[in-house]
Amino acid sequence: MTAEAQLAAARPILADARHVAVFTGAGISADAGMSTYRGTGGLWEGEHVEKVAYPEGFAADPAGVWTWYNRLRRKVAECTPAAGHVALAEWERKLTTAGGSLTICTQNIDGLHALAGSTRLFELHGSLLRARCCACSYHADIGCEPMSPLPPPCPECGDILRLDVVWFTESLQDDVLQGAAHAVAACDTFLS
Repeated sequence: MTAEAQLAAARPILADARHVAVFTGAGISADAGMSTYRGTGGLWEGEHVEKVAYPEGFAADPAGVWTWYNRLRRKVAECTPAAGHVALAEWERKLTTAGGSLTICTQNIDGLHALAGSTRLFELHGSLLRARCCACSYHADIGCEPMSPLPPPCPECGDILRLDVVWFTESLQDDVLQGAAHAVAACDTFLS
């Protein structure tokens, strides 16, 4: 069942919801054409995860990691938000207009929720569409365009940039985790 069909099926049950928190993962983006990470045809299939999704892999080969993620970013550029992304953004607008709220807490790093129009969004694992410096506090939106040279230099300090994603063994960002936890604690309806 698609994410859109799941939302449609839930509408009668959720008619009285005022403050909604939604937890999403790779399934909603699969409907948009993004591969999931595991299983047949998944992004990790045939890939040494420790080389592209661990800080140690980045330290050993930053250009190789950027090359892998640039391929993923090009895939994002080919996608449009799925009907489920659009339905959640529309539901957020309706609830906000009526004095309620809808907050999305997502594991996805593809930016498709924001592209669909969702504004109350916590990207738990970061975003492919942002970069940050390995040495200073520089952060920037980078979109889906390939970066060059690889790894790209920080325009503020000259060190190298990395994608603003959370790799294995790294902690989630405190402000994002706290915001998501607050949204879940304050909701009257939780969807996962």
